[in-house]
Amino acid sequence: MRGDNPCQQNHVKLSAHWLWVRASGAKGKRVVLFDYDPSRGKAAPLRLLAGFKGIIMTDGYQVYDELAATNGLTHAECMAHLRHYFYDAKKIAKLASRMPIRRSPTLANSTRSNAG
Repeated sequence: MRGDNPCQQNHVKLSAHWLWVRASGAKGKRVVLFDYDPSRGKAAPLRLLAGFKGIIMTDGYQVYDELAATNGLTHAECMAHLRHYFYDAKKIAKLASRMPIRRSPTLANSTRSNAG
């Protein structure tokens, strides 16, 4: 289930409207359902998954953690979304490695005192 799909109408993004996507079924018998909701709040996934038992794979939106805990579901994080966190961390680390140590007086002083 994924709830981060903002709707567009006539190529204009409507940020307050969402398509919730559900997919299930065996190979060759897959069913994909799209459900419209004006909110990304927890009411939509609670309604859509009422009575469901099993595994939900999501984008990491914290509402799913609560939903899984209260309804006895197994919450699997989407690997594509997880991969983005690694890319973001790599970018941050690359930027941090370019920052001069002198920006942190405490760190700069500690490295000078340990140098000699």
